[in-house]
Amino acid sequence: MSTKKQTSERQTQLQQDLQNELYTANHLLQSISLELQKIKKITEEDGEFEKNVSQNSSLIAKLAKMKHINLKTLPAFDRLQNHNREATSEIIDYQLPNDTSSNMDDT
Repeated sequence: MSTKKQTSERQTQLQQDLQNELYTANHLLQSISLELQKIKKITEEDGEFEKNVSQNSSLIAKLAKMKHINLKTLPAFDRLQNHNREATSEIIDYQLPNDTSSNMDDT
C-alpha cells in the first residue's frame, strides 16, 4: 500500500473518530440538559422539593406534639462523617454536642 493511501485512510479514520466523539459529547450534553431541567422543576418555588420539606416538617411537628416534645428546646446535632477504609459506603453518625451517654451511671 502506498504512503499516500495510508495517509488518506488514516485521515478518514480520524475524521470518523472525531465525528463519533462529537456525537457522544452532544448526546451527553443533551442528557445533562434534561437532568438540569428536572432539577430546576423539582426545586422551583412551590415545587416538589419545597412541598416535601413542608410535609416532613409538619409531620415531625405532629409526632413531637404526640410525644410531648418541645422541638425548640432540643439541642442541635453535630453531623460527623466517619470513613471506614474497608467499607464501601460512607457511615454517618449523629451525636449530641455534649454527649453524656458515656458519663451515665450504671447503678
